[in-house]
Amino acid sequence: MSPKQTVYYFTLWNNVMVEMGWHHLPAAEKNAKRYALHKQAGCPPSSKGFSNQHFNRFKTRCEAIIAGKNDGGMDKVDADDARRRLVWRIKDDAKKAGLSPEYIKEVARDLHVLGNWEDLDLDSLKNLMLTIHNRASGKVGADTRKVPHTCPVAPAARRRRYILDMNPSPFVPSSELAHAAADNEPF
Repeated sequence: MSPKQTVYYFTLWNNVMVEMGWHHLPAAEKNAKRYALHKQAGCPPSSKGFSNQHFNRFKTRCEAIIAGKNDGGMDKVDADDARRRLVWRIKDDAKKAGLSPEYIKEVARDLHVLGNWEDLDLDSLKNLMLTIHNRASGKVGADTRKVPHTCPVAPAARRRRYILDMNPSPFVPSSELAHAAADNEPF
């Protein structure tokens, strides 16, 4: 799990403990209940062995408990999460290499995709992701997964102005308040 997933994992677990009334239990019982929740969600006993699919299963199960649905059913399909990740990866690689969305469509057409490339089956989508990743890495000159995300800075005219960014005017007490403070009068 990534560091953000780890933080979210424990946030979800704390919310489940509050919802179920387990927050007052000893640590050993809390861990036993957490491991039982892992097993119920179809995940490995330790969260350190979680893949993205395991994390999504755990997250779905926790959200169902928090929402009050204790039936144990899975609301999301794992294939949808895999599809979402592959589409994100394709778009991210293309963005880092400066490739346009039209370029992705052209590569998909070369791979015999006639419709929307985001609607492909998982195997074809993975093939497209690997193709875009290889071409983007070749263009950048390094693995695109190691290229940091850049956040474009807004021009100064469009930047949001905050009160604290402005120079504050000096505080000048009025003569009445200064007189009252000098005489130690309460009002």
